[in-house]
Amino acid sequence: MKSLKVALVALATSVALVGCKAGDGIITVNDKPIYKSDYKKIEKQIMTQPQFAYMSEQLKDPNSVFSLIMKDKISNELVIKEIIAQEMDKREIKATAEDLKKYEEELTEKIGGKDKLAQFLKENNVSRKQFEKDMAEEIKIGKLVESVEKINITEADCKKYYDANKKQFNYPDRVRASHILIEANEDKVRQDVVAQDKFGKLDAAAVEAKVKEKMDAQKKIAEEVRTKAVNNQADFAKLAKEYSTDTMSAARGGDLGFFAREHMVPEFSEAAFNLKVNTVSEVVKTNFGYHVIIVTDRARAGIQPFMAVKDEIEAYLIQSKKVEIMQKLFEGLKANAKVVYNDKQYDPAAIKAQMQKTLSEQAKAQKEALKKEEPKKEEVKK
Repeated sequence: MKSLKVALVALATSVALVGCKAGDGIITVNDKPIYKSDYKKIEKQIMTQPQFAYMSEQLKDPNSVFSLIMKDKISNELVIKEIIAQEMDKREIKATAEDLKKYEEELTEKIGGKDKLAQFLKENNVSRKQFEKDMAEEIKIGKLVESVEKINITEADCKKYYDANKKQFNYPDRVRASHILIEANEDKVRQDVVAQDKFGKLDAAAVEAKVKEKMDAQKKIAEEVRTKAVNNQADFAKLAKEYSTDTMSAARGGDLGFFAREHMVPEFSEAAFNLKVNTVSEVVKTNFGYHVIIVTDRARAGIQPFMAVKDEIEAYLIQSKKVEIMQKLFEGLKANAKVVYNDKQYDPAAIKAQMQKTLSEQAKAQKEALKKEEPKKEEVKK
């Protein structure tokens, strides 16, 4: 079952708007301004994500398709956030120091300790200040949902969904496994070695020697962790929280849940599907690094029984209900909100018009390019 990636998540995780500044703002929501610096802050946060790094050149052209899609997305998010923020103020919804402390303690425990949390924030380029803002936003979103409607998902609700959607639970052969990852990607290690050699003293052979040294060091750690896991399987979850660089699964003691063979890289799947239940694997190397794997359960192909998927369905229905509540609330609030685009380039209608113009110009340019190529093809035929 796929997790929902919709407005609720965006609202809970995006950056908080900053305080009052000079100027009228690029957009006003109920006469409250949103500034260009707010826009730039979110844009920077998005563009620092690795998957968008290669698109930076396209952002230099404000009329490129990518720039326009980005502008529409960010502008819409800013308006959503401001409307929701105003409703929170109206309802006097706040995140108290006690709320923040409790939230962080629960998250720290789930992720495997303060060091793991710090590592997770570093990997995702999230500052401590930003983390605290994100926590506050998520807490307030939760309180807002509760203030609108109490969510009560019963076992009967879950059974009804199961009976109506049995095809979703018709799985192939699967295993449930936990793993401990000691990160070691040769390309990344090589890049780090070259980057640290600021004066270019290392030749190719020396670079490769350094890469091998670092890879061997990571493999040694994995072998030591495996020995500990073999000697005491009961400590596997504890070892995952302590050593695994896969912070998401480490928070769950390394648990990856059930997965089909094709859902993992071949080397990992080969090892996992060949393991007996409650057996620790040898150290397995993939492009991600060195893995220590333990299979905790197996499930044969077929429709899974209701009780095996009840918790999964319940979590899905709760999340779906939260999204439904937030969408209805936002639609009602937006319908009555006064949104003014002072800088027209951020107006959705203007963005749509420019998008159509850009696409039309691109199509025309491609057509002209093909016309120029036709005489050349005729010459080749002669």
